Amino acid sequence: MADIVLENGTPYKGFLLNEDTYYVQMLHPAKGLVTLPKRDFRKFDIQKTSMMPAYQGKLPESELQDLVAYLWTLQRPRRAE
Repeated sequence: MADIVLENGTPYKGFLLNEDTYYVQMLHPAKGLVTLPKRDFRKFDIQKTSMMPAYQGKLPESELQDLVAYLWTLQRPRRAE
């Protein structure tokens, strides 16, 4: 996740897709694909932690096993070769 603030104060927060010497491309939740010139950045931070919350301690072991078993049933059948 990238957190960018432009010199004019406009904030952008989204998933970093590409970065080169002059530009950053990010996937913004509302605006879609956005290309921003680095020369206009006031702030540029990349968050290394996941946005996905941890499940650890939230489900009893039996419920976690049930969840994994259910997800396993959602697999597509394999093609016969």
